[in-house]
Amino acid sequence: MVEGAAWMVSMRWSLKLIGLVNTIIIARLLAPDDFGVIAMAMIIVGFLTEISETNVAIALIRNQNAGREDYNSAWTIKLLMGASLTVILFSVAPLVAKYYGDPRVQVVMQIIAFRCVLNALENIGVVDFRKNMQFAKEFRYWLYRRLTDIVVVLGLVYWLRDYHALAYGMIAASCVTITFSYTMSSYRPWFSFAKVRELWSVSQWLMVDHGSQFIGRRVDEFVIGGIAGSATVGNYYMASEIATMPTREVVVPSGRALIPTYAKVAHDEIESRKAFLQVFGLVVLYALPAGIGMSVVAPDLVPLLLGDQWLAAVPFFQWLGIFAGFEAILLGVRPYFLARGGERAFALASVGYACALVPAAVAAGYLSGPVAIAMTRTGLMLLMVFAILLVVARMRYAPIGDLLALIWRPAVASAAMWAAVSHLPDLGFGGHALALARDVTVGVSVFVATVVLLWFVAGRPEGPERNVLAFARQRLRRLLG
Repeated sequence: MVEGAAWMVSMRWSLKLIGLVNTIIIARLLAPDDFGVIAMAMIIVGFLTEISETNVAIALIRNQNAGREDYNSAWTIKLLMGASLTVILFSVAPLVAKYYGDPRVQVVMQIIAFRCVLNALENIGVVDFRKNMQFAKEFRYWLYRRLTDIVVVLGLVYWLRDYHALAYGMIAASCVTITFSYTMSSYRPWFSFAKVRELWSVSQWLMVDHGSQFIGRRVDEFVIGGIAGSATVGNYYMASEIATMPTREVVVPSGRALIPTYAKVAHDEIESRKAFLQVFGLVVLYALPAGIGMSVVAPDLVPLLLGDQWLAAVPFFQWLGIFAGFEAILLGVRPYFLARGGERAFALASVGYACALVPAAVAAGYLSGPVAIAMTRTGLMLLMVFAILLVVARMRYAPIGDLLALIWRPAVASAAMWAAVSHLPDLGFGGHALALARDVTVGVSVFVATVVLLWFVAGRPEGPERNVLAFARQRLRRLLG
């Protein structure tokens, strides 16, 4: 599990770094207006793509006995959904362009629409990279695709020098994906409806889950845009992106490795529960201090990282950092639900969260202002975590007592860390960089000391502390030969 998670996290951060470099280069070749046209089109494209994501790969990974009919049926579902989405996007493009008052949006949307059907043509055989836990091959597959995409897109941008280059670049990227998928996997799919009903029973709930999560991620920005202005939305967006990065960009890619790992032991209830509790304990031990730590260092981190013009983002940052810690626990539980066939329960929980967040965010925003929206989002996510833990216990995935036993020590230690750092006096010299270094040093020291002390007081039980110490001891032995 650790090895697979390491490959997936490395892949995620590598692709993000490559994407950042690519964006910087393109930004020097194109005008902001070109990016604006693409951004307006992608709001609708992104939403429809998100809610129509079938995630048939999850069903194939979970089914250890999946045969050719399963793979061909999964590919058929993807292709039909992709073709339908292409037709829908092509049809609604004139209406979207009319809403924005910019005919260029119609052209861009209609070009990008073909990406949906092209992406669906990707070889379904690449699912086996994850299913057979060939994570190094999965890493290479995504890296080769991304590097080739950059070369093609940069060539188009240098040649066309306008927004058309970005739209055609997305089509080119889909063609690159198709090429590599059939080059790196020997499987050759064909049309089949033999297993469509079985696969659809899984996919429909994953689509509900994706749509609910999309609403849960974006509704607060939408509400703030209606009660404040673009500057406040910008501060909120930047705070949300950075505050959640240390948790989301570690836990989410780890889930790609955890689903096939859980699926391998799903037939053995004892081993399956043991694996889940090990992962859950490690996620909590990492997520809570990472999220709360980002919150407590915000007054120094934000101006150092973004500049003094972003100081208005600090209150958002402080609440959304705590939100990130809670959200990471939820994201850490999700792979186990998907591997064990619990997608319906998780999707319904996501729907409940979205239904609660929409009116709560509107009420908080109009009654108390934008910061109250961040507070509301954080509070509801905490309730969501407890709700999903009760679902875990109800579905007999793990006893609620075992789950709470893995939470309380990191929670108390994180609270001690927050109290220690938040009460540190201003240095008066050295600026934000020195203050941040001090905050991090004190915070890490207090958290580690507190969690180890609580572990000893509890009698050194099985849990993430023991796993981390064993892992560190093993690495130390290797280092010393």
